[in-house]
Amino acid sequence: MNDMNLTGMHISDANLSELAIDGAQWGGAHFQSIGYGDPSQPDAEHNKEGVRFSDCSFQNGRITDCDFTNANFQNCDISGLVINGINIEELIQKHVPVEQRE
Repeated sequence: MNDMNLTGMHISDANLSELAIDGAQWGGAHFQSIGYGDPSQPDAEHNKEGVRFSDCSFQNGRITDCDFTNANFQNCDISGLVINGINIEELIQKHVPVEQRE
């Protein structure tokens, strides 16, 4: 699909494995139970391939109850990033050697 307006679209009980979305506006979008399959069917098979985001804005977003086991964040702006009440930018700065601080 190209040049589509899917505002207000609702997708449920769908297999979107290997879906690629490029150049989309997603303000107000809500993603739920992604990568887990349907939580009411824990034994159902689902694609175990890791989800990837690149060149995306999560500015003022909220991420709750997600599994980031072995997640890798590269070249990301973490200004104001708070995880469970801890400002991650400040935490990292406390552990950066003095000679590397700006």
